[in-house]
Amino acid sequence: MIKKLLLFLTAVAVILSFCSCGQTMGKSLPTGKRDVLVVYFSRTGNTADTAKIIADYTQADIFTFSRQEPYPENLEECVAEASREMQNNIIPEITDQVKNIEKYNVIFLCYPIWLNSMPMPVITFMTENNLSDKYIIPVATHSGSGFGDSIQKIQKYAGNAKIMDGLSILNGNNQGLEDKLKEYRF
Repeated sequence: MIKKLLLFLTAVAVILSFCSCGQTMGKSLPTGKRDVLVVYFSRTGNTADTAKIIADYTQADIFTFSRQEPYPENLEECVAEASREMQNNIIPEITDQVKNIEKYNVIFLCYPIWLNSMPMPVITFMTENNLSDKYIIPVATHSGSGFGDSIQKIQKYAGNAKIMDGLSILNGNNQGLEDKLKEYRF
């Protein structure tokens, strides 16, 4: 009987661990002092526009980075290069570093969705910065794929960060963005 109970409890634990994959923590940020940073990667400007609105509304500091070697201007060549990076798990060098990442406890991580995922330079940013114990709010700009697999990537590469429910922005449409930010009590 005890063996059956232990087997049952183990099975429940395994099922619960699988169910929590991709789960986020809602929109309740810590009360008290919030030191907020808006970080963004943008190739075409859609994500940059969204990040700037967020920074203005939340009175946050803002930081941008790009790939050290710029992506090709030609869309087909850019897609081929991004696909090659993703397929081969190439973590490219990025242009800049946040000098005082430890200062911030809330980070809006803004990025476009490429090939149903996040661009590899965003992964570079996460691996080069200690994001443990920070509240990360994902902000994905996309043309119909929502977050793709980017939430799982953030969970994988952001250390022990607390991943909040994010903002999914379709086709650079920032209408209503400030109302969405109010849900985080800004």
